[in-house]
Amino acid sequence: MEEYPTAIARSPGKAGMELMAQARANGRLVDHFKVTVNGSEVLHIDFPISMLFTVTDLPNWRVQWDTWPRDVHIRRNMSSSCWFDLYSGILSNEILIFDEKGPVPKDKIEDFFQQGKGKMVLHAAYRWAVAISEDQRMMLGLYGLPASTTTLEGNPIFKG
Repeated sequence: MEEYPTAIARSPGKAGMELMAQARANGRLVDHFKVTVNGSEVLHIDFPISMLFTVTDLPNWRVQWDTWPRDVHIRRNMSSSCWFDLYSGILSNEILIFDEKGPVPKDKIEDFFQQGKGKMVLHAAYRWAVAISEDQRMMLGLYGLPASTTTLEGNPIFKG
């Protein structure tokens, strides 16, 4: 019971997920669960920024970053992580933006996301979610929306 909040998937291989539930001494399951993710290979995320924004004159940029499966924290009693702010990830250098020539300079990224005196114009957030694939296996997906984390966490539809 003490290890439940910090448990990790024990499946060997490139990536694995386990659905964990606590059981009482009589064999009945307790009313909460946890999905854990682990693996031996880094997940590489790479997608065009146009997947998040429908803005005219959108630059031909790609969003990229790497993460270990063990760093994907699915919330207890839910099948998704919390929302993460894309722009904050860019500012902290966890998320990189590339164009055809290579990394995009920070000032160009700042001009894209902000307008005027530091006023945020574009927002984007992403989160990890566990889904069931067509072959009835658990699958990890990355989902993003063109909205701020505050907006998404404040809306009951997107909270869970």
